[in-house]
Amino acid sequence: MEGQKFVTVLDDKQVNPGEKVILTCEVNTTTVNVTWKKNEQKLTRLEGKHQINLKGKKSCLEIQNVQEADEGNYTVEVTNRLDTVSCSCTVTVVIKHVCSFVYFSGSSEEMKETLRRFEICNRVKELCFLLHGPVGAGKSSIINTIKSVFERRLFFNSLVGEAGDSFTQAYQKFTVGSERYGHLPFAFYDLMGLEEGQNGIHIDDIIQAFKGHIPENYEFQPKHPIIKQHTDYIKDPSLNDKIHCLISILPADKISLMPDEVIRKMKDVRRAASKLGKYIFFFCFS
Repeated sequence: MEGQKFVTVLDDKQVNPGEKVILTCEVNTTTVNVTWKKNEQKLTRLEGKHQINLKGKKSCLEIQNVQEADEGNYTVEVTNRLDTVSCSCTVTVVIKHVCSFVYFSGSSEEMKETLRRFEICNRVKELCFLLHGPVGAGKSSIINTIKSVFERRLFFNSLVGEAGDSFTQAYQKFTVGSERYGHLPFAFYDLMGLEEGQNGIHIDDIIQAFKGHIPENYEFQPKHPIIKQHTDYIKDPSLNDKIHCLISILPADKISLMPDEVIRKMKDVRRAASKLGKYIFFFCFS
């Protein structure tokens, strides 16, 4: 009997409340035993909720009437007489109408006041925006500007790096507002810039940030993206830990000079964000 290998692994799923989700994988040998886990704990099967099927080399978990409590990381362990192999995926429950677009026709002060009164929903305290782009694109400068406008003071805590040298090394969160002028229900997250090769942030870390697995102030390691076994890894993130909107920042005066590899990385990040149902915005600055 040969050792087991996955022919197909579990895929991340995005599902609306009330729908059914099916998680399927296949190994190259006949399986003796299958164990399903949710968030590192053995899955408690509920009658009418979970259905587990094992047909030859294929393992399948069906979850009926998906609700918020079903969201999380699912792992399947398949075992034969020689060994055990496992793979995992994330199930995300989509919340519709978390926010709506607001169009302003009045003064800048009216716009600021409207944003301060902006209501999201009971499950989300603040909308989380993640800024990403190549080194020197202006991510930190945008955060400085937003905070300066709404807090009515010059803000320089988010320092700016030069092209080829990312100043931001950690996963930083910036809230907007003050006790005097009011707080906005928005938070902006800054991280390392994208670079060629193994420099700059690893795109796997950006994707893990989308999913809420990376804590605030986590120090990025470009050559070693965070893994589930890391002590800082958030295994069961709440909706407030996750990123809701991706903002891609491009240097308008250097787009033609951007390396193809950096452009490819930005496309990969955008594709992952779209798959997870994130809002995506693009800004070019010169």
